[in-house]
Amino acid sequence: MGIGFYPHLAWDSIRKNKRLYLPYILTCTGMVMMFYIIAFLAGDPLLKTVRGGAFVAEMLGMGTYVIIIFAVLFLFYTNSFLMKRRKKEFGLYNVLGMGKGNLARILFWESVQIAFISLGIGLVFGMVFAKLGELAMIYAIKGENNYNITVNTEALFMTLKVFGVIYVLLFINMVRQVRMSKPVDLLRSENRGEKPPKANWFIALCGAAILAGAYYIAVTIEDPMGAITMFFVAVLMVIIATYLLFIAGSVTMCRLLQKNKRYYYKTNHFVSVSSMLYRMKRNGAGLASICVLCTMVLVMLSATVCLYAGEEGVVRNRYPRDINLTTTFDSYSDMENYMGDMKKSVKSCVDDAGAELKNVTDYSAAIFTGALYNGRIEYNKELVNYYGMNVYMIFAISTDDYNSLMNESIELADDEALVCFTKGMGSSKGNSLDEFSVGTDGPHYRVKNVIGKFVANGTEALNVIPAMYIFVNNPEEIVMPVIDAIDSSAVRIEWFYNFDMTGDDAKKVVMTGELAGLFNKEYKAGIVSVNVESRAAERSDFYTMFGALLFLAIFLGIIFVLATVLIIYYKQVTEGYEDCGRFEIMKKLGMTKKDIKSSINSQMLTVFFLPIIVACVHLAFAFPIVNKMLMCFGFNDTGFFALVNVICVLAFTVFYVIVYRITSKSYYNIVNE
Repeated sequence: MGIGFYPHLAWDSIRKNKRLYLPYILTCTGMVMMFYIIAFLAGDPLLKTVRGGAFVAEMLGMGTYVIIIFAVLFLFYTNSFLMKRRKKEFGLYNVLGMGKGNLARILFWESVQIAFISLGIGLVFGMVFAKLGELAMIYAIKGENNYNITVNTEALFMTLKVFGVIYVLLFINMVRQVRMSKPVDLLRSENRGEKPPKANWFIALCGAAILAGAYYIAVTIEDPMGAITMFFVAVLMVIIATYLLFIAGSVTMCRLLQKNKRYYYKTNHFVSVSSMLYRMKRNGAGLASICVLCTMVLVMLSATVCLYAGEEGVVRNRYPRDINLTTTFDSYSDMENYMGDMKKSVKSCVDDAGAELKNVTDYSAAIFTGALYNGRIEYNKELVNYYGMNVYMIFAISTDDYNSLMNESIELADDEALVCFTKGMGSSKGNSLDEFSVGTDGPHYRVKNVIGKFVANGTEALNVIPAMYIFVNNPEEIVMPVIDAIDSSAVRIEWFYNFDMTGDDAKKVVMTGELAGLFNKEYKAGIVSVNVESRAAERSDFYTMFGALLFLAIFLGIIFVLATVLIIYYKQVTEGYEDCGRFEIMKKLGMTKKDIKSSINSQMLTVFFLPIIVACVHLAFAFPIVNKMLMCFGFNDTGFFALVNVICVLAFTVFYVIVYRITSKSYYNIVNE
């Protein structure tokens, strides 16, 4: 045999099986391109010069590991479809005299040629789209664009190394399958389907129980901090339950359909249900994979689009006014001594800048961490940890400040209080709102009313735990037991002085720097810290973070959507080749093309839309827990989040229907050949 025999034979096999190989090569090319783009952006020096770019680069660096894991799993998955189809061809080569070593050489040259094509095309397109990705990322985080095209050699060599290893592993796996198979098994592999599995009620019920548990966690969680912790537990439970239900539950469903004589004994239903049941175990796993991928795309896109579209609201929640002054004092007496002078200093600086003060927010609060349970606020560290799911940041504020800020004239007795909860917390989880006490020996209050909201402040917005605002005549009485039991460091006396001012953003940023320098220089004794923040100066950090999250979600979403489309396509093509023989027999028995098409549609409509329906159900139950997680970022608009979810579902469903129409035609064309 000549030197070029095996390369020529390998290329001829790829060319003749282009219907199978073309999507696989496109998959490999797409993975190479996407990995290079992520690696390029993670090490992009231009991106690191943008404010917040280091955060983006770190996130993208983590994204490279996600893509590596996904590429390995997905390429092995799609390669298995190729091997199943090619085994008959390899068996024929083996019978005609080729040994396993000769087949390994063919596989080697096929792997080399596919690697060369996918790496070459993928890197070329990756270099082109990497620049577009850089421009999109810089635009998303509101940075300055640079249109010079560069090649990141580190990202280039990393891509070659990663996918070089993946192709070697794929080659080893293919050789292993050929070496472990007998020639007869290879020849019959295409016609050997899976044995019809029996309905397994135990596994189906286990899947239903696990899914119910995950839904219960998602719906009942109230603490945003707990939502972050329990989200990944719920996700793992949903993935496990989805696979169990699709593998065992789908078989059970087919068995139930067979028992329904009115439904089963019809031409189109009889063929479709029998075909599905014949290989439902593998079909169920594929459908579960599609469902999980669809759910991931919907959750990621809905959450990140919501954050990006509502980022200005988040910024205003974190920074209620143009300039926000938060001063921490040692005691109430120190605060009374300094507040007047500090207000005069602010007014003087603003006047000197030729601007005016507007919308001033002026109030003080005593702040400590406590756990509310059964009508008692526990501040002891051990008890706070024990009641960990009921922890709040407690704000004790005077009634006078409440009336001034809310433009009301509420009068309270000394043993009465108003209460306000944030981040969706309230009277659930055993919290008593009729009355409460501070510790065992502290003051006791009757709750006159629970109000819906209070003015925002940066301290509360910055923390992930919910806040409990308590309005009483003398807030010092609430914190004295805490100070006596622990020490003064357990309580922060903070004064919030926030205001808008006339002028452009540049003037506001300059004013922030001047006030910060003045207060940190002039006011020392009795003041723990002075923090002056400008909404204009801090806005870019939020845009950077949310822009990076959206970009990463879109990028991973593209990968997951690509995976979904290719899983669907490979399922249709492989199952089309497996079914064409059976449909040929049916045609000889009198089944028309119209009957075949009707049977195909019945099968597709019965199973194909099940993953997207279940994904929408998953998304609906995930809504409460994801909404709580968004609160940790300062996003509180539940109605807008619900609207974004509906739009994402509708857009994805339209895309899913298009994929269904295209792939069902491929299946029909194959079985009709």
